[in-house]
Amino acid sequence: MRLDQQRYFHCKHCSHKLRFGRRECGACYQHTPVYNRFIFWLVLVLLLTVSPLASLVVAAV
Repeated sequence: MRLDQQRYFHCKHCSHKLRFGRRECGACYQHTPVYNRFIFWLVLVLLLTVSPLASLVVAAV
């Protein structure tokens, strides 16, 4: 089963199960949490991988 078809998150307003990446609930049309979006996880992973690498480069100089 693809990641976008699985429902990991719940709507805070109506408890409807949400698919990953949706900006609004399919039942009540309220906005979903930011951690339900792909861009949030992409930025988080980039920050967690780039920050230590940048500190190593700065320490080496």
